[in-house]
Amino acid sequence: MVDALRYIAGKLNLPLRGVDVEKIGSTDAEQFAKRRIPRITIHSLTQNAWNDHILPSSKDKISAMRLDDYYETYRLLAAYIAFLDMSTGAPPANATQ
Repeated sequence: MVDALRYIAGKLNLPLRGVDVEKIGSTDAEQFAKRRIPRITIHSLTQNAWNDHILPSSKDKISAMRLDDYYETYRLLAAYIAFLDMSTGAPPANATQ
């Protein structure tokens, strides 16, 4: 899953970096971990958001968002999901039966 994400990020010329969020909290994906189901958490937060103590704090506001990063994450996810759909043989979302 991660290799595919790296591949897509490379094709889109988007940076892909890991941020350790384990000490801050958890994600909805943790329920899958208990059942040993592979998962990946993708977000637009940067290491600076952690270093600047934006999360969790009163600084956690829409104005603190980096909208360019948020949009680039959207682009990455859209392409990643399309890639996964094509590589698993799933029909396109808009396919008619």
